[in-house]
Amino acid sequence: YWTENKSYALAMVKQGLTKGIQDVICLAPSHDKKYHALLIEFKTEDEKRSVQSDEQIFFHNFFADLGYRTEVCRTWWDAAK
Repeated sequence: YWTENKSYALAMVKQGLTKGIQDVICLAPSHDKKYHALLIEFKTEDEKRSVQSDEQIFFHNFFADLGYRTEVCRTWWDAAK
């Protein structure tokens, strides 16, 4: 993961990456127009070790309150569903 490589993480922050922002952002409204866009945070399948950080929870709730669909997915199959 990029967070384990400190020099890469620093380069990403210098490019404007904000800590806590979801991993995947699809800026298209849902077919039913219920959501403005889809934001996905990927976590490993180990639910005990792989939890959202405070920053990730903040952005998850922030975007959900603005009408975006926000999901935490453990596998690519979860995200596809």
